[in-house]
Amino acid sequence: MNSKKLMVLLAFLLSLSLFCSTVSSNIVTINNSGNFEQKEEKNIRINFFEKFLELYTKICRIPSMSTCIIDNDSIIWSKNYGFVDPQIKNKPNDDSIYLVMSISKPVAATALMQLWEQGLFDLDEDVNNYLPFSLRNPNYPNVPITFRMLLSHRSSLNWDEEPGSYSVQCLTKTICLGDPDVESYPHPWLENYLCPDGDIYNPEVWVDEEPGSNYHYANVGYALIGYLVELISHEEFNEYCKNHIFLPLGMMNTSYFYKDLNNSNICIPYSMSGPIPTGHRQALYSYLWAACTDLKTTINDLSKFIVAHMNGGMYDSVRILNKSTVDMMHKSYYPDFSSEENYGLGFQIHNKSGEKYYGHDGGGPGVHTRMLVRSSDNSCFIYFLTTSSILTWNTSDFVEKIYFRQINRLT
Repeated sequence: MNSKKLMVLLAFLLSLSLFCSTVSSNIVTINNSGNFEQKEEKNIRINFFEKFLELYTKICRIPSMSTCIIDNDSIIWSKNYGFVDPQIKNKPNDDSIYLVMSISKPVAATALMQLWEQGLFDLDEDVNNYLPFSLRNPNYPNVPITFRMLLSHRSSLNWDEEPGSYSVQCLTKTICLGDPDVESYPHPWLENYLCPDGDIYNPEVWVDEEPGSNYHYANVGYALIGYLVELISHEEFNEYCKNHIFLPLGMMNTSYFYKDLNNSNICIPYSMSGPIPTGHRQALYSYLWAACTDLKTTINDLSKFIVAHMNGGMYDSVRILNKSTVDMMHKSYYPDFSSEENYGLGFQIHNKSGEKYYGHDGGGPGVHTRMLVRSSDNSCFIYFLTTSSILTWNTSDFVEKIYFRQINRLT
């Protein structure tokens, strides 16, 4: 069955489940009274939502899924499906570890903004004041590239996942089995990759547009952010995040490196190009550009991080950022870019039907993740999947609506 037919089937079945949920809720309202009525109606709605997600995992052939809903400062619902490792058939839980790919970026941005709060650099300062090499778009050699440009993807560095020779080069030069172990990274590797006289330089790394003028999502920009955190803090990037974000928030099962984690508790990515039901098993991989893609975490741990952002930089009396800094990070930086899709400092920004949302998604071989906050009521959902396919991506907006409909019923 092709992806278009699968999407039609998924939409039909999900709509049917929602219809049944509404009918069942009405029946409870008619036949019961008092507190029992309200509790039973809520339980029925949760049950249908969970059945919907179970159906979703089956239709999309998802080996493992962990998900939660957050209201203000705590998880109010969570659920896990499938297996950590389908070969062993061990069940996931809220502390199962997932590769989350580009959800790494809000964490890297938070690390850099902590250093900004200490007055160690200016957001509109030339990053060359801190790098051991000159970072310039060769088409605009006199235009400085600033911290704000890197954080908001407007440095004129290029998107590296469009089909073509550049994306192939990015993949072959940066993907690793296990933790990355390249002696020359981050320097001089980044200099050789980004500067015209470098031995692995590709001119497609830059777009022919002036830095600061337009949005171009660039993973390598966040590789630079990770390196700048190291240069300014004098700490290795993962160690900095551990000492100033993960441990203060109690994120005990989170790291950019496998060596810090219980690998038997890591949910195995699967490619859906393979046989039903689970596809091809992926090795535990990472990218050289750790800061932009390599975070491994759990539903419980990531909820603490996003709750801090949802509550002005504070989680459970621990402050990681000032409220004014958080507000700046969640601000749209491209008023003319799109009416719906935008980007802040490390966060994707969405404006839909008068509602503002912020968060980030992530994708890679056998990985699809999403973290999204609705600003109006300070609610959020997170899900981690151990597959990535046309179907999971093409249905993500529909699934988002289902989540927020469920949040409306729970809160």
